[in-house]
Amino acid sequence: MKPGDSGPVLSIDGVDEIGIWLLELPAEDPAASIQAALTRLDLPRQALISATEAALPQASWTQEIYAQAAFSEIDIEFGAPPFMLHGTMSLPAGDGPFPVVVIAHGSGPQNRDGLVGPPRPYRDLAQGLASRGIAALRYNKCAFAHASAIRVDRRFTVDSETTDDALLAAPARPFSVILAEQLDTIAEARGIRRPLLNLHGERDYQVRMQDFASWQAALGDQPQVTTRSYPRLDHFFMAQGDLSRMGIAQDYAIPDSLAEAVIDDIAGWIGSLGRGA
Repeated sequence: MKPGDSGPVLSIDGVDEIGIWLLELPAEDPAASIQAALTRLDLPRQALISATEAALPQASWTQEIYAQAAFSEIDIEFGAPPFMLHGTMSLPAGDGPFPVVVIAHGSGPQNRDGLVGPPRPYRDLAQGLASRGIAALRYNKCAFAHASAIRVDRRFTVDSETTDDALLAAPARPFSVILAEQLDTIAEARGIRRPLLNLHGERDYQVRMQDFASWQAALGDQPQVTTRSYPRLDHFFMAQGDLSRMGIAQDYAIPDSLAEAVIDDIAGWIGSLGRGA
């Protein structure tokens, strides 16, 4: 399945290049429903080794006030052996039906929370959306759970792991300037004729404002595309470190959470889709 086939795409420059698929979650038996939906999407083979996650350093993390509205979380499993995928489904309170987003990772091995030091941007995003009536699934990346197995499997590629199923929000500069595994995502995005939201933290030292400007220049003439940037936020959409300068890698060691404004903007954009905007 190619990007954009299943619904609108949310492309975020700040939360380590995540893409989001929009589905519809029925009120009855949400776990079975999301498993069936993800099977139809033919998501990449991923898996969880619980001992691996249990061995992670326990980072300092506090649930934000914006994510403390009523919601629940359930574990979910789907995929095909020997790479079964485990994740966490954050569900709003109430009877539904709810829209649901699937958070797909960017480059590098990552767990379901997007854990990088203390920050947990994927968990912030999922729980913040769930508290606003939008269900969200986050999951462990195969490169995180099965690093040893995929290292010796030459058939396993970036495409089979993630990029066949999500549009990465990667830098707009030439392929050789960034990481070898990144894509020319502007060309991909221009081929999508569905609503697309592109967000950027202006203090992001990994994906710069020149990248965001290239996105705007390439997609600004398309009415279904919305772009927005945040002057105080960094790569993880957090206000970490000295706000008078560009973010740096050391800022990621500072406990913080995804900015509430970003959660509000994403939830508002998803809500506007339901209203036919």
